[in-house]
Amino acid sequence: MQIKFLNKMLVFFTVFAINSTAFGSIAAIEPPYVMEKSERRVLRLLRYNLKNCHFNQHEINRVLFNATCSGYQEVVNQLINRPDGKIRPDQEGINWALSEAVRTDYRSIIKMIINQAEGQLRADQRGVNSALCKATRNGNQSLIEFLLNGLDSQLQPDQQGMHWSVSVAAFYGRRDQLEWFLNIPEGQLRPTQDDINRALSLAAGERFHLVVEFLLTRPEGQLRPDQNSIIRSYRGAIANALPAIIATLEPFVPAADRQKILK
Repeated sequence: MQIKFLNKMLVFFTVFAINSTAFGSIAAIEPPYVMEKSERRVLRLLRYNLKNCHFNQHEINRVLFNATCSGYQEVVNQLINRPDGKIRPDQEGINWALSEAVRTDYRSIIKMIINQAEGQLRADQRGVNSALCKATRNGNQSLIEFLLNGLDSQLQPDQQGMHWSVSVAAFYGRRDQLEWFLNIPEGQLRPTQDDINRALSLAAGERFHLVVEFLLTRPEGQLRPDQNSIIRSYRGAIANALPAIIATLEPFVPAADRQKILK
């Protein structure tokens, strides 16, 4: 009984030791990595617990998450490179850690997680798509470009990730990111007509009239909302009494359609 209690305490202190440094400063551009004393201490505890099989699945996922939050690169490296058959983070734990690395913009850890070779522990497609969404929500343009323009061997966002991210940009009023997505050249992963139609609806519903105006006034020949989506957004703005959005959309709605909607 006493041995079990001591084992649980060791697990607790491993997790706590990492978590206690999780709220330090966050920098988008990190200096050359040097392992600090606190990480060395955590690494010793981690190795002891791993050697003696003290972790369950939830606990080892939590250790990876906290190590990511603290920027402990060597701890992350050792956890994601554990051999198959040993207790190690699962897919949920890897994706969870990537999401946290995106939040804190620990770029070296992001690279470590997504640059793992196929067959090793790395983020899956959903995890990478979610990472792009989070970078978009945070307005982190350099990270968006890193995720979309990575190495050929690097798992990258797919069309679903683009769908989600354009919607996120519109929903949170991230005009700069939305404009960048829409200006991606043809032949590359870029938004579809449905994406920009949905973006108009979301921006209008969230009262981002400057984003709505930007979408409506894009030059001829560029991707922009179609007439049906403009009319739907106008109808929604009237139904929800959004005067600024109504005024922005109205000049783009034919008079006959406006009369039908107002009847």
